[in-house]
Amino acid sequence: MSDNEVAKAKERLSAHLAAKPCKPKGRQTLYEDATYQALLQGMHEQCENVCVLADEGSGTLNRLITPGMSMLNSAWSNMEIKFARKDSTPFAVTDPRLTFLLSIQPELLEEYRDRNSDIARAAGLWARTLVSAPLASTIGYRFASEDRQEFTDASNYFARIRKLLKKSLRLNEASPKRRHLLKFENSARQLYITTTNEIEANMQPGGLYENARDHASKLMENIARVSAIIHVVNGYEGDITWETLNTSIHICIYFSREYLNVFNSQPQFINDAWILNEWLTVNFRQKGIRYIGKRHARQYCSGPLRKPGRFKEALEYLECHGHIRTFKDETNTWHIDTTPTYPPITLRNH
Repeated sequence: MSDNEVAKAKERLSAHLAAKPCKPKGRQTLYEDATYQALLQGMHEQCENVCVLADEGSGTLNRLITPGMSMLNSAWSNMEIKFARKDSTPFAVTDPRLTFLLSIQPELLEEYRDRNSDIARAAGLWARTLVSAPLASTIGYRFASEDRQEFTDASNYFARIRKLLKKSLRLNEASPKRRHLLKFENSARQLYITTTNEIEANMQPGGLYENARDHASKLMENIARVSAIIHVVNGYEGDITWETLNTSIHICIYFSREYLNVFNSQPQFINDAWILNEWLTVNFRQKGIRYIGKRHARQYCSGPLRKPGRFKEALEYLECHGHIRTFKDETNTWHIDTTPTYPPITLRNH
């Protein structure tokens, strides 16, 4: 081929590549089991508004939550998420909207938190979520009867959700995207300020959120988000009302109590102290055994307390608050007095 023909072929190839149509975006919004890399890829190629559902959330904790901590926090704040790897083309998710709904057994959550030192809480991720857990199991009490209503008519709910999903998809595909800014009515603003100050006061020493300040610092933003959801789902017009905000406050305060129950806000050594105290009661006090060797207690107490430092701190807390007393006998062996309020009994070495 001549140079002229080669030049024309290059021009035609360049024109052909320039006219290549853009790949249409898909509409996948639900994910069940995905790594954070696959989730970001899907948000980039398909839809930026997604929801992760997992009825056995332990896998999601390990594959999505832990490695994708910064990504999830950025999505919650609606910040642009940039993704770059050596073996893939860099891209950015500019307008992320991400929800995840996880169900997980308490034992698996505890194992995850122990293994990962609860870095999700340290990073503020759990503070951005609504947490709920039953205090007692209903197994053995779920009796069936002819009068029991097993199902309710949710047709109106599903119709409203479908309408909102379609609207969300249209908005996601529109260019440029135009979002409507929701505001609070004047009376709702006053309630918002009052509630904010009440939460702030409860972060002081002795307050409800003294040891859960990460959670409390995000609580008002969660309340505002739930208010907006209630406003939109119910099809209300205008600004968010006092009644809607008040409903949101009651909902989020309920979940706030649940958070404090699940992620006990007390320091670890206090929790350990009560576990140790309960173990002493069940195994010794209730059996009329007053004295126990300190080494024996450390060897046979609850498993987590045997870790370095935890038994010592728990024992010191109990002793400082008068629940136990430690002492040496005549052979320099350490003992624990489980009922120090009673007159002491002389220990003899036989």
